[in-house]
Amino acid sequence: MTKPVKIVGVVALTALAIAVATCFSAASLLFFRAFVIPSTSMEETLQRGDEILARMYPKPKVGRRQIVVVISKLNREEFFVKRVIAIGGDRIHITKDVVYLNGEPQAEPYVKLLDYDAPELGNFPPKTPLPAYARWSSDMLEHHVVDGDLVIPEGYCFLMGDNRRNSLDDRFTGLTPEADVIGRALFIYSTAPGADARRIFKPL
Repeated sequence: MTKPVKIVGVVALTALAIAVATCFSAASLLFFRAFVIPSTSMEETLQRGDEILARMYPKPKVGRRQIVVVISKLNREEFFVKRVIAIGGDRIHITKDVVYLNGEPQAEPYVKLLDYDAPELGNFPPKTPLPAYARWSSDMLEHHVVDGDLVIPEGYCFLMGDNRRNSLDDRFTGLTPEADVIGRALFIYSTAPGADARRIFKPL
């Protein structure tokens, strides 16, 4: 009389384990998500082909210097991975590739500057938006520049790539609503082929 009970017990435990694993997997998808870096805009921090894990829930509070996942303003079906440079209430400008945040020059050891001359990207804000992205950045430049500084309104942030002269970011596409920041990058869990694997699992 004990055999059926044992079998039922095993079946019940197996079913419970499967249910727990399924729930855990579903919860993991809600709390975390993997992303593959598609471009060089965040080099050397993140290289093309790197795979990162981002925390999606609870929704991250946006903070300076964080690396975040954001919904693209150019295509709402795509995501960008960028670094937060400034948040609501901050004032910023860039002179000769140096970021000035609230009047103070920022040390940014993670920034990559290519050798070629790109003066238009080393100074910000520009007097006029670049023609290709005028529709995206004209409102920012028209309404949020005061005495040569970009003033970040509450509820928005300003993002750039670490590869400053090869990054399509808020300099071109305008301010990012904090609501569009959907995740915070935690670490690299797989590197691009041939990349330095010592970067794996180091906090971003």
